Amino acid sequence: MKQDKRVIAVLVKLLIRSFTTPSTFAGAFAILPKDVTYEQLQDVRQRFSGQFERYGTKKNWHGFPERTILLTAIKDPEGRVVADHVWFTNTKGFQSLGGLDAGDMVEFNARVKAYYKGYTGYDEVISVEKPIELDYKLSHPSKISKI
Repeated sequence: MKQDKRVIAVLVKLLIRSFTTPSTFAGAFAILPKDVTYEQLQDVRQRFSGQFERYGTKKNWHGFPERTILLTAIKDPEGRVVADHVWFTNTKGFQSLGGLDAGDMVEFNARVKAYYKGYTGYDEVISVEKPIELDYKLSHPSKISKI
């Protein structure tokens, strides 16, 4: 009986994934003008800027701590806020800027990528509280500079 419920829960999640499109959910991203959608921006590399907030850490695939940086008020080339915040791994590109202080403005190229967020386990209660949604992120930062 439990296994049947798990199978049904997984099938429902797959159905939800198949009916969601990149234009359905905006997640942490701000509302774009009506003539532009995140679906159109997906996989397009463009210039963004953001304000450095602080350093943080996350566990990498091997379980070791890895340094991250938090950028807030992410803007596109036209000056529109496209995300309230973005976490990046502190790559060589960011390290080459030297130490960043809170409030420093950083400019970089990145791609808009779609990803699924939410609970993917078998607990039905948590599945309802944290449903699977399509969201967007910025990935592959390059040509990083301090403004």
